[in-house]
Amino acid sequence: MSSPSTLSDEHVSPAAPSPTPSAAEPDSRPVTPPNTNAEGATAVKHTPVAAKVSSQNLRYKDGGYKKKVVTEMGTFYHQMPYDEFMELFAKVGEPSVAPLSPKQLGSMPMKVKPDHWNGLESSMYHPITLKCESLNRVVSEAARVAPERTPYIFKDVSGWPEKTEDDIKIDIAMYPDTPKVREAFRRDMRKKVLDEKPHAARVAWAWITVGLEVKGKHENSAFRSKENESLLNNTDDGREAQAQIAKYATQLLVRQHRVFAFIIYISDDQARLTRWDRTGCIVSTPIDLKKNPEQLLNFVYRLAFMSRAELGEDPTVELATDEEVKDLENKYKPKNPYAIARAKEILDNKVLYPIYKVACTSLDGKKQLVHFIGKHIVASYSPTGRATKGYVTFNQDNNRLSFMKDYWRPNTIRTRAEIDVYQKLKEKKVSHVATALGGGDVGDQCTVTQEYLKDTRGIVKRSHCRLFLEELARPLDTYRNSSELILLVWDALLAHEKAWTEAEILHRDISTNNIMCLVNQDDENDAEPKGILNDWDLCKYKSDLKEQATQYSRSGTWAFMSATSLQYPFKPSELADDLEGFIHVITYCGLQFHRHSMTVKDHGVDTSFSNEQLVAINGQNSGLCLYVAVHYDASQHCGGGIYAGGTQKMLYAEMGSPKFTFDNQRVSPILIKLVDELYQLLKTHYSSLNFKELEQFGANYQPSPAAEFRPIEVASPPITRELIPPASFAENTRTTPISSPVTSLPTLNTHAKIREVFRLAVNDVIQLAQRRKAFLCDKTQDQFLGLNSLVEVGPKGLSGSGKRKSDSMHDGNTKKARASSHLANSLGQVKEVEEQQ
Repeated sequence: MSSPSTLSDEHVSPAAPSPTPSAAEPDSRPVTPPNTNAEGATAVKHTPVAAKVSSQNLRYKDGGYKKKVVTEMGTFYHQMPYDEFMELFAKVGEPSVAPLSPKQLGSMPMKVKPDHWNGLESSMYHPITLKCESLNRVVSEAARVAPERTPYIFKDVSGWPEKTEDDIKIDIAMYPDTPKVREAFRRDMRKKVLDEKPHAARVAWAWITVGLEVKGKHENSAFRSKENESLLNNTDDGREAQAQIAKYATQLLVRQHRVFAFIIYISDDQARLTRWDRTGCIVSTPIDLKKNPEQLLNFVYRLAFMSRAELGEDPTVELATDEEVKDLENKYKPKNPYAIARAKEILDNKVLYPIYKVACTSLDGKKQLVHFIGKHIVASYSPTGRATKGYVTFNQDNNRLSFMKDYWRPNTIRTRAEIDVYQKLKEKKVSHVATALGGGDVGDQCTVTQEYLKDTRGIVKRSHCRLFLEELARPLDTYRNSSELILLVWDALLAHEKAWTEAEILHRDISTNNIMCLVNQDDENDAEPKGILNDWDLCKYKSDLKEQATQYSRSGTWAFMSATSLQYPFKPSELADDLEGFIHVITYCGLQFHRHSMTVKDHGVDTSFSNEQLVAINGQNSGLCLYVAVHYDASQHCGGGIYAGGTQKMLYAEMGSPKFTFDNQRVSPILIKLVDELYQLLKTHYSSLNFKELEQFGANYQPSPAAEFRPIEVASPPITRELIPPASFAENTRTTPISSPVTSLPTLNTHAKIREVFRLAVNDVIQLAQRRKAFLCDKTQDQFLGLNSLVEVGPKGLSGSGKRKSDSMHDGNTKKARASSHLANSLGQVKEVEEQQ
């Protein structure tokens, strides 16, 4: 019920330094404690926008990911002396671990590379084998000294990816040497391979304790070879390597329940130790493997003695037993197709996505609620920031499916705990919002990298949080036709209005990922939809809107942010920004799932293409690609981690037209009329803006020039809603309190006018269902799947082509084809960015 693209991956002002979290493991059952308030945080003066990896729905293989992640991580590295790194982050608790003796070291030589090796990574197997042999002698010695501890084994996984949707592989993995883990890393491995290469194994990200990346040459490394030089290797190969290691660290943090992760980085005859958390990466000074190999071997030796917490694992989750997993298979029997699919997904993927048990205290504090979680359904692929992950849970309290949100909140003044927001919404009887069961900060788990960074602008300590919600909901994009889409967005708009007028809370992240459809787990027909507005972790209270921002940089969902928010990144949030977001949600869905003037002829409401066929069809749609790239994805880096965009979006708002037309033979006239009237509202609103006054919130950049460019019916579910009269709502005359009065007319400064436009559309939907007992079947298959998209637009034209994944919030088995050059050929002005960038 959350999404990476709805994540606020902001960077915030520095909090007071705090000690490193205790490495001791708790004695009691894992519990997510009640929320604790942030203290000692300072504030900054502005709230600019950041177009990060998460805010643009990017996954590892999507166009622009590498460039974005390198930019994102640019100032979030800190080089630390080796001895200090070992003292702070590799100091084993009780019992203490003595360094390896000269006699022990003599039995485990660390040969850097074999004779006659050409240094190319494509011929790395032999040197990787040597390293595995050396490192396995170290952990074998640790197992001999402490046989009661978990044994470990190092495996060469460089040639055998996991075969999941991300399909990325690191070079060497340190695994627990246990039956469950061996099942995961040996799966689908041919006997001949294992006989010839005994160190070979398959990647199993959920089980990797520590990863090792190996580079044959210093010039191909992410880091420079001398400690007295600047840390990062800012060549093309260096940036490629930086994106690579950031990707591996992100994958460890996404696929596991972790506070931080270690990765050992080997380049030619040097090694560096790295520690990653959600505020950045601490990198040790280089280890000379020829002169001082014992420095690396002693680190590995200590790893074998560390507790789960000392290794970065979250000790508040426990691996479910085989008996508990079997009980889940027998106990949970939902009738709803969506709920059945989610339960099956968790149970069928338990080898690569292990099932864990996690508990939280109920809101009244009277009992512990136990949930079982497996494969996540949403995740952020940004290495830093909130890092939200969402899980469907098996709720042991009521034997139903629920939802858990896991994220890292900024520890700042006036950053409201999301659990408190849900409680206030409940007190004010705000409907169309999920029900919170419990949650809060997870003990004292927090980030520490921010305490060591030199450039602390906008960096703050983050605290690990969980939120448990009672209801299961499916994504908005699973709506069945435009009538259902309108009803779901209408429900979310009602929630938004009451939250604003009664609870005085502004959501601040309206998007397709945060409007969802409740799932009735007992209804096998999945009848009348009911929408909810989800993810309130970015919200602000009305009283806080008048205060200075607590966040140096924030990012909601880029595609749905208002044009003024994108053009003027320092502009304070206001009600009009959220209401414009609802307009973009409707328009975006119209482009993605309904026939229009840019739809290729193969798309119809009665077609049923495979994902591979859709990728091939959509990959040739240069017109839609250009529209999406310029209208929704365009961004320009203004320096200091600040991005701006929205030029095209503002132009179309001022014109009162999205500049495309729906197929009036195959799309409901209700949706067509709704989009037209919503854009007329935008036109009126933007005509009232004082752009001279808005300039104070702008960034120093040159904006890119704007670019110009018989129905089937299905039986409707029973509609129990009654027609909505105009008088059913009290006119909201309150204006948006922002630091400067930007808008002079109330077109989108209250809900009144947009509510009326939606009310008329909803009544049309209700009357249609009552009169004809049917809805127009006007939804096509996904027109964005496999769409070649341009993710950055600059003053020199379009750049950064790549593959757009429209449903990147959901993990699935979608296969993406190789990017087509058709777009570049047809536009002429498109510059293809090579894979190395």
